[in-house]
Amino acid sequence: MSEPNSYAAGRKMYDSDSHVMETLTWLTDHAKPEQAGLIKPLATEKGGAGVRKAIEKAAARRADPQATQELLQEPLISGPKGWAAYGASSPEERSHALDLLGFEKQLVFPTFAMGQFAFSSNPDKLYGGTDMLNRAMGSFCGHDPRLLAVGFAPLNDPALALEAVQGGLKQGIKAFWLKSDPAGGRSPSHLDYDPIWDLLQRERVPIVLHIGGGRGLDKDYHETGHPPVIRLAGRRREPAGQGLPRDLPFTAELPHGADLRSGVSALPGASLRRHRTRRHLGTRLPADSRSGASGFPQSRAAAAEPGTDAFRVFPPPGSGQPVSL
Repeated sequence: MSEPNSYAAGRKMYDSDSHVMETLTWLTDHAKPEQAGLIKPLATEKGGAGVRKAIEKAAARRADPQATQELLQEPLISGPKGWAAYGASSPEERSHALDLLGFEKQLVFPTFAMGQFAFSSNPDKLYGGTDMLNRAMGSFCGHDPRLLAVGFAPLNDPALALEAVQGGLKQGIKAFWLKSDPAGGRSPSHLDYDPIWDLLQRERVPIVLHIGGGRGLDKDYHETGHPPVIRLAGRRREPAGQGLPRDLPFTAELPHGADLRSGVSALPGASLRRHRTRRHLGTRLPADSRSGASGFPQSRAAAAEPGTDAFRVFPPPGSGQPVSL
């Protein structure tokens, strides 16, 4: 229940990029008995001594009602950040923060926990850490239907990735974060991943990207399980949307049609027009030019007609401008 004088001020707002600030044992506290010792606690060395102090200070503040009331006098959005923010690490505080802000829903991403395992070449560590992360995210958000947990699905091994998605769905994950790099020497649109996209489509659960720095397109994006057939400007290329590059996030054009949902968080404003244009191109390609057994159903064309993109722009309170939904 939002409070009368909330930030939203009666408008419908959906927060698509919030994060939980993990504590030192946040991830490993959600390990199964057989996963004990698989993942080390959150390392803080690279962040300096200030990280541990910030976590300890935030814990002390949560235990002090007077300090918490003083924090609530600060603006929630422009006030303290990181572990010092209200609701940064506490599910109960996060729900109260949504009351104060008046948001209808909030996507909640992990912040540092993926760094504890996501770059490991050991499949036990990679997928064990994924299981812990998805369980932890489901636990943080599970008490409040407004909080939408973003889990993780590493695509290094298609069979294990499918198991991770199946487990994450049971743990309450409402969106799956994919790394924007190719994994296992395959494009994300490789035929081996079809069971994953089929499952997410049936469950109406989206995939999401959180965009990082830009770089060139990795050659592994062309490893789709079928040959490239599209020629653009005299060059042989994959159909638009055959990968998830950092600078061209075509998350909406993976196989299996319009019911495979997607989102892109932290997309720079200067890239928005290019993203929309290329996304539209990817869905308008002729059906016979979209190679592979999985194909791109012709009905995909209707999903990216101009004006249907689901980007949300929140004007500042009091501006008198409508919220774009």
